[in-house]
Amino acid sequence: MCASLFVVDDIESAMHLSTDEFKTKYGFEKPSPGGKPVVVYCKAGIRATQAAETFIQKFGFTRFVHWLDLFCIIEHF
Repeated sequence: MCASLFVVDDIESAMHLSTDEFKTKYGFEKPSPGGKPVVVYCKAGIRATQAAETFIQKFGFTRFVHWLDLFCIIEHF
């Protein structure tokens, strides 16, 4: 799978699950702060920013891509 989907309201409860519980509930491996970058997105960017802040502040993630930034980069090509 190329991407995994989280609903913003579900990030905190999802990240507090054990690795096995997470895989059972979502069907993919639980992301880790040192793992692959997390992609966050929404139409206006507000919820994506909130999601990124949650991943950074509460779970120590440092590698993520804000889809709006990526879209802006692609749009210039």
